[in-house]
Amino acid sequence: MTLNSDFFKGLEFWSKLAKPASAYLVYGGSRTLKKTVANVIGWKDFALKAIKPF
Repeated sequence: MTLNSDFFKGLEFWSKLAKPASAYLVYGGSRTLKKTVANVIGWKDFALKAIKPF
């Protein structure tokens, strides 16, 4: 699955309101990476990353 900038719109809005320490986007692909708005985690790696943060 290709990352789309639309995936981050809700996180950007929420981050402006809540000012969280970090934000995560779990998606249907296999890549795990850091973006300006959020840490992106593929769904298969979610359990591993949720236990051991970036």
